[in-house]
Amino acid sequence: MCPAGLENSQCHTDIQEGQQKSASELQTCQSYQPIVEGDGIYYQGSIVEHLDNHSLILDSQHGFRKGRSCTTNLLKFLDKVTAAVDKVEGVDVVFLDLAKAFNKVPHQRLLAKVRAHGVDGKVAAWIRAWLLGRKQRVCVERAASLWRLVLSGVPQGSVQGPLLFIIFINDLELQISNTVLKFADDTKVFGTVIDEDDRGVLQEDLHKLSEWADSWRMEFNVEKCEIRK
Repeated sequence: MCPAGLENSQCHTDIQEGQQKSASELQTCQSYQPIVEGDGIYYQGSIVEHLDNHSLILDSQHGFRKGRSCTTNLLKFLDKVTAAVDKVEGVDVVFLDLAKAFNKVPHQRLLAKVRAHGVDGKVAAWIRAWLLGRKQRVCVERAASLWRLVLSGVPQGSVQGPLLFIIFINDLELQISNTVLKFADDTKVFGTVIDEDDRGVLQEDLHKLSEWADSWRMEFNVEKCEIRK
């Protein structure tokens, strides 16, 4: 559980003379939470063991997993692409990025997905206590905003934050026809393209991914998305 007094956090910003900052810049800490590991290290092992024993995390995920890395992600991708090239088939690839992914994860929806993965009992109760009931405010010099509840975000730099995140996005591609590879939130969707029908299938996959993001209160960063043919 989170010790008393550590549920709240203050975000300090320093504005130089003559400098202006937008409201969005002043709210860059909006999903920050104090990191309290404690029992989290113990529960981390229990969650990972449960997920691995039941093969619950899809094979597409190469981030924050033992024996997986950017290299394994790339090798898997190259294996698929070279197989298509050997058959003289074209491959279209769409690179996707979720905007502020770790900060946007809604707590209640995350808890629902944790339960859906079979994590319950004391472990689920600990995760709930770790996420909920936290508050924060923004301080500028001697002025401070009102305290507000933190309703979203998994802390980066914590032991269990990345694991909770990959649980949250685990079902990203369940309705997708083409191949998906993920490294945390960085996602590739790709497949062989021979005719317009294949391009139509890929476009439909992108629509489904957009619908997933809307359903789970996430957002793709369009400026960082890219298509390669």
